[in-house]
Amino acid sequence: MEKTYSEKLKDPRWQKKRLKIMERDEFMCRSCYDTENTLNVHHKYYIQGRKPWEYPEDLLVTLCEGCHAWEEENKTIVNDFARVLLSDGYLASELVKLLALLRKLPVGDIGLSFIYDAVKEYDKIDWSCQKDSQTQISGEKNL
Repeated sequence: MEKTYSEKLKDPRWQKKRLKIMERDEFMCRSCYDTENTLNVHHKYYIQGRKPWEYPEDLLVTLCEGCHAWEEENKTIVNDFARVLLSDGYLASELVKLLALLRKLPVGDIGLSFIYDAVKEYDKIDWSCQKDSQTQISGEKNL
């Protein structure tokens, strides 16, 4: 019989991985930088069929309980955002290019301050289809 998710979180392999991630993140919430409250290790997204300890470290991040709850409650916003943009007439290829621009921003609050600059760059980008898909994904611009 398959273990429940909460039973899997008690597995020694998860506990070891969890501790490794918290040590990497210096026992600090990577969202609000809290070091005083209870910390959790958050899976940025789930991959069907993987056990909690089978994820690469870059898909795991230390969050305080408050930030972890917020992430869990709001993770559908990203999917909803993409659906709204697609229903508004944007093409998936345009969303991939937008994602490439966003990936160039610094992570965290400081990245948000650069969004205005990224929007200004939007008008300078050649949005025509490019033959090299790697260029599309990396967000290199044709100026």
